[in-house]
Amino acid sequence: MTLKEAYKILGASKTDDDSEIKAKYKRLLFLYHPDSAPGKERNPEDDEKIRQVIEAYRKIRESEGETFIEKYEFSWDAFENSKAFSERNIYVQFRIYDEALPLSKMARGRFIWDPDMEEFSLFSKSVLESCKEVMTEYQVMPDPERVKNIFHLMMQEYVLPADAARKIGNKLRDDGENEVFQFTGFISDEASNS
Repeated sequence: MTLKEAYKILGASKTDDDSEIKAKYKRLLFLYHPDSAPGKERNPEDDEKIRQVIEAYRKIRESEGETFIEKYEFSWDAFENSKAFSERNIYVQFRIYDEALPLSKMARGRFIWDPDMEEFSLFSKSVLESCKEVMTEYQVMPDPERVKNIFHLMMQEYVLPADAARKIGNKLRDDGENEVFQFTGFISDEASNS
């Protein structure tokens, strides 16, 4: 691939600054990414287009004297609960996307929440979406109380208490096989009026 071809693939020109070139690159990745439109039928040529877009961006960056490494493959290797009641959608915001772009559905499965792989807000969103899907499949009327109850049950399928504790606690020490954590407690100082 020549430098001229690289600019053409990205729809960029030599007069564009770095941020303009990067924005065009990210938009094309988002456009051709397999998870950008999960319900849409996949065009077999899109994988080749993604490869060309990444190669074009690499070529331009290297022509400017900068090294460029980009991984396209993404695999979710968190623990899987094979006994979970339902699948859940996993959403992740790739660093290659602009913040303004919507979340992309990256994987679907029975994966446990891994604090190191998924922000809690994205985790709870994915469980809520899965909860809605389950209710739709079974033609259950989604009243707020029922959604809340099913959501709580599903959260229990996807959270390992020890991992959650490690995320919110402060590790004090490691006593051989045992880890000792400290947690902030909240105690009300108001007397009960019952």
